[in-house]
This record gives sequence, C-alpha cells and structure tokens, in this order.
Amino acid sequence: MSGSEKSGPAKNSPAWSADDVAALCRMVAGGYSDGEIALWLGRARETVRNRRRALGLAPGRSPRLTAMFARLHKCRPLRGR
Repeated sequence: MSGSEKSGPAKNSPAWSADDVAALCRMVAGGYSDGEIALWLGRARETVRNRRRALGLAPGRSPRLTAMFARLHKCRPLRGR
C-alpha cells in the first residue's frame, strides 16, 4: 500500500460548521461515544475526539459502557469494611 492509498480520515476534511459543533456538544452531553458521534456526523472518530478535546469536553459514555461500569461498581466490594 503506497502513501496515497492509506485508509483513514482525509487530510482535507470539511471545516466544522457551527451546527456540527452544536451537534457534537449535544451528543457528548447526551452520553454518546466519539465513535457514535463520528458515525452521525460522517467524520472519523479521531477527528471527533480531537475537536471534543479542543472544546474542553469530557468524553461521553455509550449506554453499553455505562451499564458495564454499573455492573462493575455493583460487584466491587467496598474498601475499608
């Protein structure tokens, strides 16, 4: 595979519009993961992650990840008891 045939995000992806940024903020606040947001916006996951970080937003959690943390917390014994 030559350098021009690499897969992944395009270097010349479209600029982020105000609507894209607003959608990103809403989806992060709604708990969507970077991958889910990327699919919705038609961008690469890394591009979404970089923009989210530039905006100072913490990553969202998918429902599956939230459920996994809930199960882990429920099964973990309390410390100091």
